[in-house]
Amino acid sequence: MKGTLEQAIYKLNFPSYMILRPAIIDRPNTDRAGEKAAVGIINFLNKIGLFRRFRAIQTKDLAKALITASIDFPKTGEQLYESKEILNGIKR
Repeated sequence: MKGTLEQAIYKLNFPSYMILRPAIIDRPNTDRAGEKAAVGIINFLNKIGLFRRFRAIQTKDLAKALITASIDFPKTGEQLYESKEILNGIKR
């Protein structure tokens, strides 16, 4: 679904846009059992050194990254931020 949405945005021909691609979003107040399980599993795997590029990101950190990206956003073009860049605070 994410790729479909990105293609739809591209087809709208905006002069500029930004897409953030977090791996897994850790929402502290979620009531979705699947989300909680996925975050727990990925956190466990990260602790033993596996799937480090798929670290969960907390909603507050995602919001901070979005604000940072918005402030530094160029006037034209497409900006894609992958999970690693989001976790590192979007420093380009």
